[in-house]
Amino acid sequence: YWDRNFNEDITLYGKLSDAFGDNGVVSVVIGDISDGVCNIDLWLMSCRVLKKNMEYALKCISKCDELAARASENEEEANNTRILLSKLDGEIAAYYIKNKEYKNALERHMRALREREQLIESDPGNDLYRSMIAFTYRGIGTDYYYMSLLDDNKANYLRLSYENHCKSVEIFNELYGPSRLETVTSVNRMVGAIIELMKYADPNKQNEFAMNAKGYLSDNFNFYSCGDSSANREMADSIKKVREICCIIEKNDAVNEFAKEVIETVGAITNADEQCKSELELLRKVVCF
Repeated sequence: YWDRNFNEDITLYGKLSDAFGDNGVVSVVIGDISDGVCNIDLWLMSCRVLKKNMEYALKCISKCDELAARASENEEEANNTRILLSKLDGEIAAYYIKNKEYKNALERHMRALREREQLIESDPGNDLYRSMIAFTYRGIGTDYYYMSLLDDNKANYLRLSYENHCKSVEIFNELYGPSRLETVTSVNRMVGAIIELMKYADPNKQNEFAMNAKGYLSDNFNFYSCGDSSANREMADSIKKVREICCIIEKNDAVNEFAKEVIETVGAITNADEQCKSELELLRKVVCF
């Protein structure tokens, strides 16, 4: 929402052009700011532009920047606007990722990062703002990871993915410690980047990466052992990552022993779902007992 000290009508519209021509005005939003709250009364979009990157009226939503400029008369109003815009940028980034437009997703996440950095500057100790920026770093790390799969600049993108996921893990650890799903999820994304980097590293660097990943994944499995069924998806992902590390580093006693501990830990979790059990069986096949 946008806070205001007076009433004002809002009219926004979006246009779309593509290789086949100009579609003209394809979306319109009508609303008003009344009693300090922004109300959207009408949001229309033409069916002519479905499947043309307009499903969520991206052009229309982007025009909210204009509204933001008018809604930043004091710090509280400015922060409310930054929160809203950063969330919109996150939603748009998710749409681009779904359509494999990873560079566009990165651009949106970078915009969200700038907005959330301004929030932190206004109130450095605000845990909500810090959590929001941690999620943004995770999004940026994910963008770079996907970009590494499609671009010749693979090593650089993987490094950037790893660095951004590390920032996300660090902030979540400071806020919540290792035993929270937010931290666990960021750890899995970070380890995913580590595994890809291991594939291009020399043996010494591979061992260093593996020990780093082992430390973080140990915390993950300590969390899973508490039996939170909402973490099953991440637990399956963690098991898969242990297996991938074992496959890259075949003769590492510490990694092999850790994999055995994982098998024992997960085997004792009564509410592990079928995906976790399937990943566990695959891990057993690569572990030396």
